[in-house]
Amino acid sequence: MPAPRRTPRPLDSPEDARQLDRWYVAGLLCMFALIVAFPVYNHGEPARRADAQAKMNAENVDIGRTMFAQHCAACHGAEARGGRVAPTLAAREFLGSVTDKQLHWLISGGIPGSIMSAYDIDLGGPFTAQEISRLAAYVRSLEPGAPSVQGWYKGNPAPARRQTPPDVEERDRDGKSPNDEHRDGDKRTERGPDSAESADVSRVNVAAVFATRCAACHGAAGKGSAIAPSVRPVRATLAERPEQLFTIVARGVPGTAMAAFARTHGGPLDETTVRALVAWMLRTAAPGAPPPR
Repeated sequence: MPAPRRTPRPLDSPEDARQLDRWYVAGLLCMFALIVAFPVYNHGEPARRADAQAKMNAENVDIGRTMFAQHCAACHGAEARGGRVAPTLAAREFLGSVTDKQLHWLISGGIPGSIMSAYDIDLGGPFTAQEISRLAAYVRSLEPGAPSVQGWYKGNPAPARRQTPPDVEERDRDGKSPNDEHRDGDKRTERGPDSAESADVSRVNVAAVFATRCAACHGAAGKGSAIAPSVRPVRATLAERPEQLFTIVARGVPGTAMAAFARTHGGPLDETTVRALVAWMLRTAAPGAPPPR
């Protein structure tokens, strides 16, 4: 005997209507909860965003301060207070006359006809756009309380700020600083200029590189200045250790105006050019110095 056929429940049955009403009520409650939650969340959002922005700005300024000490202080002076080689940036006249965008452009493209070269990586410099923004943020942070400096564009010095910069050289328990690593002549891990893998440096125009990158501190002929020592001739102690001289040029000397010049350490030059510079300096080593090994 065949099973009796079940008659489907009508679409407008009271049971379906009650179930649909329950879903309507649940949906309305969820919508009401969202309507209440969004204003509550939005009430504290501006403070959270402002706090995050302040932390990011402080981090950018801190990183920019370290970059400035390594790459810019040799010409613009410590804390941009002037060094008579390049304009004094920590001056009310300068900081009040440029916008943040102009600061970024000046660092990116440099100033043709001056010792201020381009720092944008797309123009042959060592920095990305983000790094240039951090440098600009540090320079802008000097504006509050910046003194008036007549002749700031000549590098006339600004008075020192009271607070000690955070990048002051620190010493460990033995009283040694990071610079002592260079002074003590410890062994380096980088290859020296006389390595078997040294590239051919004859194609490098050393004179042009030196005039663009080094002359502002070491003098036009490399004889030294008030900012940096002579590199022509090289001190006998360095002539005896060409690998140490290569490391100094490649890595720089932390805590001093000597910035890193090798691209592998954030500088603007490739290894071949650094080796050419070192070879050029060694050819004019101090009289009587032992020949490079």
